[in-house]
Amino acid sequence: MTQHFPVRMQPAAPKDKKRGAQAHKEGEKDPEYENINLAFRNREQQKGGHLTPKNQTLILMQNSNMSKELNGLRMELSNVSNWVRECQTEQQQGWGNTQKQVQDARNDIRGVNGKVETTSMKLTELKSEINKVQSSLETVKQKLEERINKPA
Repeated sequence: MTQHFPVRMQPAAPKDKKRGAQAHKEGEKDPEYENINLAFRNREQQKGGHLTPKNQTLILMQNSNMSKELNGLRMELSNVSNWVRECQTEQQQGWGNTQKQVQDARNDIRGVNGKVETTSMKLTELKSEINKVQSSLETVKQKLEERINKPA
């Protein structure tokens, strides 16, 4: 709970330099004067702004507890930040390894495709050679049959 203590009337922008009781009375009705209140949040606060030793001890304990809690939170945040950095590093390394493996696989596929193309060309040439041999064998066979079937 807060307590408000009126201080006194203060001019927002005084127009004249009147002093004393007459000026104070004029200020109460003048809209250019405003009433300023001080708010004290701690009811146990004594005059002069000093706390009782009991309240000082309580505040020190609360500050100490908050400080310990903040240190704990700072350590947790630091641990999480380190963990995130490690995860990012591992992720980057894993991605780099994956990219390298993909590139190696592409290179292997290109190599295999080249060998398949070369082998395909050789098979086409071999087929042509086989056809020539078959044609020659057919010719030899016909000549042999003609000799066999020719009356002597």
